[in-house]
Amino acid sequence: MTLVDMRGKEETDADGRPILAFAFYYGNAAYYMSERDTWEREEPNLDRLLYLYQDNDNQIGNGYYDAETAYEKFGFRVILWDCAPPVENIFE
Repeated sequence: MTLVDMRGKEETDADGRPILAFAFYYGNAAYYMSERDTWEREEPNLDRLLYLYQDNDNQIGNGYYDAETAYEKFGFRVILWDCAPPVENIFE
């Protein structure tokens, strides 16, 4: 989920790659689908923001800024994320 579209703002990350967008780290599929031991469950995290960048080969990658750094550098922060709890699957 895109929080801030950065295209056209000419912001770069520490490695000089253009930042395309910021997104809230909302956890992984194992968290929401209650996968047992397949993956490590990662819960939503307001302490870091995912960003997408474009490298010199026009490949899209991602990285993270901690929330305080994102606020200091870009002037925004996520203050609330509210969603339904994960489902409880039973696999047999």
